[in-house]
Amino acid sequence: MKEELVAEWALALRVSIPDDRLTEVTRSFEGQIVGLGGLPAEELEDVEPAVYFEPRWNE
Repeated sequence: MKEELVAEWALALRVSIPDDRLTEVTRSFEGQIVGLGGLPAEELEDVEPAVYFEPRWNE
């Protein structure tokens, strides 16, 4: 999974992902995709959970 692809998806969906959070969002998304085999739990420990969203576009 590439950050550029996640950024393009976000743009297409009109979702703002700040540059400083793109890596975390990419890793979280990658870990949830079954077709890619996902990631071990240890690698996702410090990754922001998908159920938590803190928008920063108004800052």
